[in-house]
Amino acid sequence: MLDEQGLIFTSLSTLHREYAALMAVPYYDSFSMVMQPRLSGHPRLESREIEQTMATYGFNEPQARAILSSLRTPGFALIQG
Repeated sequence: MLDEQGLIFTSLSTLHREYAALMAVPYYDSFSMVMQPRLSGHPRLESREIEQTMATYGFNEPQARAILSSLRTPGFALIQG
């Protein structure tokens, strides 16, 4: 937001939320998984499952693979995009 002199003013609410989230991390059940991550191997997916997921939900093949793999991975998975 610009004022009449062209100075930018922003809200600190996002900064406060991020700070609160970082301060709470040690109390999360998944703290150790976040701080000491371990890579899992890719689960074996059948082409039938991938095709069924694509048809049911309208995903493309990489999306279907990512979602099915994340559902079969222990812990949590991050999917980019």
